[in-house]
Amino acid sequence: MFRNWLAATLRNLARNRLHAAISIFGLAFGIAAALIAALVLRSEARYDSYAPARDRTYLPALRIAAPGQLMRVSTDSHHALAKLLQTNLPQIEAIARIAYARVEFRKGEVHAAEHVYWADPNIFDLLPLRRVSGDLRTALSRPDGLVLTPEVARKYFGTERAVGQTLLLNGVPMRVNAIIEPLSLVGPVITVRKFAKKPYTVDDLIRRMDEDSRIARSALSRAPQAWFPPTIE
Repeated sequence: MFRNWLAATLRNLARNRLHAAISIFGLAFGIAAALIAALVLRSEARYDSYAPARDRTYLPALRIAAPGQLMRVSTDSHHALAKLLQTNLPQIEAIARIAYARVEFRKGEVHAAEHVYWADPNIFDLLPLRRVSGDLRTALSRPDGLVLTPEVARKYFGTERAVGQTLLLNGVPMRVNAIIEPLSLVGPVITVRKFAKKPYTVDDLIRRMDEDSRIARSALSRAPQAWFPPTIE
């Protein structure tokens, strides 16, 4: 019976090739579009599901409207905004800051530029990421604390246990206190360490630059109050 149905179907397709091609292409396109839409909806519904209090967790955004230009929305904000919000909005239970930077990691002969995020010690209270090893509650309690993803840990420590070992960050020794699961399927996207108590000022940065201080001050004078990730003294 099945062979008869198959033979009849193939003969019908052979007689009406154009109609069959349009029908098959339309069906395939419809199925592909439905699958893509389902994946997008699944991602939108689950991308922040690791945060238990995601319905009460917010990221501040700035709306920038310059005369004669379209309004832009940015999630970058000044580091002082955290204290300002906490002071004026007592209903905020917890607040933490993160700031992106690109630094050099070095372990022996292995060194490379890496993406990192500087963070407040309580970042894992707001974003309880999945832990591979170490203790996230105390991972950033010290200024030299460092949290890595498994791929970065393997890159610098191989098969050795990374937790408890030292890694140079821009020449400054940092202690690996925890390993977290990567946030992306295509590789690690986050490495976290603690903010120092005293942020860099423009003068501090200039003193550490090899270039002429007059040129450096000219380049940075437009944002004298900007925060720059600190190093450990």
